[in-house]
Amino acid sequence: MTTFTAFLVCISFVLGAAGNNSHSAKSDDVIRALVKKVGSGVCQIKCVQGKNVSTSGTGFICTKQGDILTNYHVIEGAKTIKVRFENSGQSFPAEVFSVLPSKDLALLRISDQGELANRWVFESKKDDAGIGTKVFALGYPELGLTFTQGIISGLRIVSQMPPGYCTGMDQNLRLVQSDCTTNSGNSGGPLFDIDGRLVGIVMASLVKLENQYMAVSCKEVPSLLGSIQPSPITLSQLPAPSKGSMVYGVPVIEPLRPVKGMALISSINTLKRNVACRHCLGDGTRSEQRSTSG
Repeated sequence: MTTFTAFLVCISFVLGAAGNNSHSAKSDDVIRALVKKVGSGVCQIKCVQGKNVSTSGTGFICTKQGDILTNYHVIEGAKTIKVRFENSGQSFPAEVFSVLPSKDLALLRISDQGELANRWVFESKKDDAGIGTKVFALGYPELGLTFTQGIISGLRIVSQMPPGYCTGMDQNLRLVQSDCTTNSGNSGGPLFDIDGRLVGIVMASLVKLENQYMAVSCKEVPSLLGSIQPSPITLSQLPAPSKGSMVYGVPVIEPLRPVKGMALISSINTLKRNVACRHCLGDGTRSEQRSTSG
């Protein structure tokens, strides 16, 4: 190789590296813009289930009328429901207008239409999102609004899953499996593509598989919208929360007490040995507030 040829190779390498850096920077800009755009349509859902017991999850705007979609297990057993958007300084009472427990879906509405103005509406992706499609999630685990990303790992139907997974749910329910990390509190949040179109509704994590999570396919949303009631559903008429270990056939962990250090690691390992699948909410996000006085 001559000195001149070596020089050209070096120049090509430097320019190539610069081009890759530029492409990476542009990709980061696109994702930041995406999060800012769609984040306005994501809300935290807080429910009071009884004395000193509350739960929280995630929801998002799914229609131009301002309907809010979430998981049924997020609002299950609630006595009151409130929603709060990230850039809003207040929470708003919400009412339930449609539920499909066998699909783990629920639809909420708030009366303050002004709060819903100019927020992102997650319209369902019309074409199929196949394996390898890049997907993103926004939700409210313990630390607040959190963004994660991953790819679709598989497309599932409940009837084709092994025994012990989702037994009791709609056998035709379509699910989206991905490695997009979601945690307690993400339940009911959107799984979406690079264009901000809805791919699925975050539902559960698979404990027996590392870093694999399940979402209800966006193809199930029309059935929920088709069953909207003319007046709110009384919360007391909703099925009571499961006290055992099953909700729609999916093993659910009992509310956890705060633990620290190695005790937490031990508890997590025990849970992994005992369950195949757990809801993202219904375990760690149940909080019991006890008086410390006296």
